[in-house]
Amino acid sequence: MSPSGGTDDLQFHKAEFSGRKCAVCQSAIGDTFYQIQGRDACATCAQMRLANQNIGDSGGKMLKALLWGAGAAFLGSAAFAIVAFMGLRLAILSIGIGWLVGTAIKKGTDGHTSRKYQIMAVLLTYMAIATSYIPLVIAEAAKHPPKSQQKIDPAHRPPVSAGAAGIALVTIAGLVVALPFLDAFSRMPSGLITLLIVFFGLQQAWHQTKPDDAIVVGPYPNTPTPNTPTPNTQ
Repeated sequence: MSPSGGTDDLQFHKAEFSGRKCAVCQSAIGDTFYQIQGRDACATCAQMRLANQNIGDSGGKMLKALLWGAGAAFLGSAAFAIVAFMGLRLAILSIGIGWLVGTAIKKGTDGHTSRKYQIMAVLLTYMAIATSYIPLVIAEAAKHPPKSQQKIDPAHRPPVSAGAAGIALVTIAGLVVALPFLDAFSRMPSGLITLLIVFFGLQQAWHQTKPDDAIVVGPYPNTPTPNTPTPNTQ
């Protein structure tokens, strides 16, 4: 003790909170904390997670997600077709297309995901895979033209009705959708592996746009370590 008998010679440890760290940003947690799926999180990260979960699906956001996803699907389809033209059958590209489309949709929604975007991602991914077969079908048809073609005078060509045109478009669309299966069945049993990889591609798109359903609870008080006076023994 000092001669003056005061408490200046007493050293106090500063109050420190328990050593919790945010599982998201790894920063030290202050006087309150939350839990995300049972893991400690700071208030900032928890509030951001809740805000993202509560974002609504406006028409503008859906359109933006569709445009981003369609653009990614087009790029993936083009890449798939180019590889196929080179004589390679890399069905594993389906997984990359699924990842690309799902990531693009999340980009268009600023990271928000929902069941609607999952369905959108799967449909766009499958259409990207299916349409990538179209150039191959056209090239194959060009190699084997019909042996006999009857020439029809344009002046005597019967008019095409709207119903017939609609049926033709539906038929073509159905054939395009079926192209991955038709190709796989024509190459059995190895075609089964192709279908399996296509499924993994769709699964990747589904996973990338999985809704954020993490449970966020709190806030809880972060109990501080009590002050402990330490006498000066000098």
